[in-house]
Amino acid sequence: MFLAEEFNPFLKFVRHPRHSLRRVINFFSRQQLSTVIHAPFVVLNDRWARMRLLGRFAFVHNLMFHLYRSRSSRVQYADSLFPAVEIEEVVAALRADGFYVGLVLPHDVRREILDFATRMECYGDLNPQCGLSHAERSRAEAKVGKRFLIGQFFNASTNCQAIRALESDPKLLAISRKYVGRDARHVGTNLWWSYPIEEAPPTRVEHGQAFHFDLDDYRFLKIFFYLTDVDDLSGPHMFVRGTHKKRRLNHQLIIKRFSDQDIVRSYGRDNLVTISGPAGMGFAEDTFGLHKGIPPTQKERLVLQMEFAVNDYNNTNDNRDPSQLKSIL
Repeated sequence: MFLAEEFNPFLKFVRHPRHSLRRVINFFSRQQLSTVIHAPFVVLNDRWARMRLLGRFAFVHNLMFHLYRSRSSRVQYADSLFPAVEIEEVVAALRADGFYVGLVLPHDVRREILDFATRMECYGDLNPQCGLSHAERSRAEAKVGKRFLIGQFFNASTNCQAIRALESDPKLLAISRKYVGRDARHVGTNLWWSYPIEEAPPTRVEHGQAFHFDLDDYRFLKIFFYLTDVDDLSGPHMFVRGTHKKRRLNHQLIIKRFSDQDIVRSYGRDNLVTISGPAGMGFAEDTFGLHKGIPPTQKERLVLQMEFAVNDYNNTNDNRDPSQLKSIL
């Protein structure tokens, strides 16, 4: 009688995890979170605030797998750009390590995106008022009196058919739904240049060039493609193996950037994975795990990132009003 579900919430949670997890989320939904988190955006978008409050904890991230888990379905992959990719192999690697390396862009797709990035304007350090072409970066930097760390493209998929094809690729979508959940969908795309700069400005931290974890939804997946050759001189990506499932509590409670020394001390140097490769190489990654982009030292890097999630909070895409975009020159 003492262990009856009516008097033992823990037993109730174990026996009915999906139902109980929904009750936890609904509880926070009913609370006045503005009394807990004093920020204006809570009132404007409490779904985002609830997710940021709960989703930072690894146990919530892991439990959401059971809530969102995918049911088997018949999908046609004949039109995929990745005919050799085995979905189960990719998902197994993601679940075990947090990343999978082995996607390869078709040459014509890579060339189309690279041509687009060479011709079209990007925006220095994500500033919509700092539009510049790749060939005129030095002139643009001289005019504004600063070096840019990155050149971000806005509305990339709107203006590039090859990127749109990747966003709707049936195998990439199937991988996302198998890993994230049955309702996963494309929620955002970003394309950017990373430029080599000798000094280390504070903006490196702002642009992901220090260890951190992303918190874009309860569960989400990002797929990256290198559009240029990436080696130790052009700023490879780095991921801490296994931290998508388990990490120290102080690396969950506080959303911030962490030092290399802290990460090595906490997880061991052997778990730091550096991802380099030729132009066209791609990888899938659960960026809820700790990761960073190593700053390029001598060569530029062009990266395409696509994100898939269950919930779309409309803040992980590159959509901008074209009338608000201005050129420097």
